[in-house]
Amino acid sequence: MLRIGVKLPPGITRLGEFVADVTALEAAGADSIWLEVSSEPTPEQLIQIGAMLAVTHRVGLGLIAPPAATPSGGFDAALLAIQALTSGRALAAVRSGSGLLVAGEPWAEAEAGKDRAAWRELLEKHAGERRAGLIVAWDPRLVDLLRNSDGEDDRSDLLISTG
Repeated sequence: MLRIGVKLPPGITRLGEFVADVTALEAAGADSIWLEVSSEPTPEQLIQIGAMLAVTHRVGLGLIAPPAATPSGGFDAALLAIQALTSGRALAAVRSGSGLLVAGEPWAEAEAGKDRAAWRELLEKHAGERRAGLIVAWDPRLVDLLRNSDGEDDRSDLLISTG
């Protein structure tokens, strides 16, 4: 089964919104939440990692190594801290010619798509390519897509509520 990860955007403007997004993604069923960090994670990136550690309980927490660099001591230290503080939920991804490698397994990166049909097509495509997982760039619609990926976009509840 294709595992779904969500890559959060670099930098945060409001920590409360970041924490709310992380909490919502875990509740919606994301398998993992990812940050792309520099070789030597910045203080802001370390705060993001700490916030993710504080508010999650199930979801894997991943770091994506910088594109043109080999993970360094700072990257490794952040990953080891996640591993120790989460009892094994740490994940690391490195870029390869065909996408990402997570624990030696092929993963892909993509955008969520414009609607539920595009989302289902995206999942089917990558599952058919025998990918172990898919890391999707953050989009506010992802919480709904993760919760209701199989259902049609039926909003009869709105009709009922408005009469």
